[in-house]
Amino acid sequence: MEYERLRSLQKIHRKRLIKSHINRSAIIILSRTTLYVVSLFLIILALQEGVKLTLNYLRTTSFFSLQQIEVYGVNRLTEASVMELASVDKNINILTINLNNVDRRIKKNPWVKSLRLRRILPGTLRITIQEKQAYAVVLYDAPYFITRDGEIIKALSAGEETDLPIISGLASKEEPYIRNALSILNSPEGQKVIPTSQIGELHFEDNRLTFYTISPAIKILGDTRSIKDQLYRLKLVLGDLQNRQLNARQIDLNYSKKVVVKLKNSQ
Repeated sequence: MEYERLRSLQKIHRKRLIKSHINRSAIIILSRTTLYVVSLFLIILALQEGVKLTLNYLRTTSFFSLQQIEVYGVNRLTEASVMELASVDKNINILTINLNNVDRRIKKNPWVKSLRLRRILPGTLRITIQEKQAYAVVLYDAPYFITRDGEIIKALSAGEETDLPIISGLASKEEPYIRNALSILNSPEGQKVIPTSQIGELHFEDNRLTFYTISPAIKILGDTRSIKDQLYRLKLVLGDLQNRQLNARQIDLNYSKKVVVKLKNSQ
């Protein structure tokens, strides 16, 4: 009996020792984990503070002061006008320039189709612009530059000259009307007969259409409802006039079975 009681006490003591060891191990593991977490947190804070200090230094150092603005892709615009639109202070730290604001300011100019801004360290800002291409001038309440797709770019300024074809007589300057006019100007048939560079003016009056060519100077009367057939006949007439070395001043295509040609130096 005494032996069994002694063994029972030994088992109880052993269990207590094991439990105590497990508890101490858990405390040690927990302490180490807490230490790792706290250490990692402190390291992150230190890194963040270091990054802030580094960025603050980079944004204030004179090493990155803006020294030069490069402008590429301008034709209608000038480098000076682009830099004025950009409105960036000289000697400002290049890293502090808000490129989105610069982009918005430059795009206020109607000639700007798209642009790209690039910082070139330590002190250069490069501005690359793609301008809208004026294809013709449409007359309405004022003369307007338009693109090949019919988008109005801007009104011509006082004294501004152009050698682009003029489109006149439209009922509205809205894009559908302009696109309809351009569809005639850009048609493959029209380009083969009268290249755009040779058209001085394209005048609309209801369904009536009048071409004024530059060289040679000819007034050509047509109708928008049968323009393809009329352009085909015009091609034949112009070829015949050239072969016969005759100079026309007016060609009327508004007859179903004939073309009326008035020659220069004739009534």
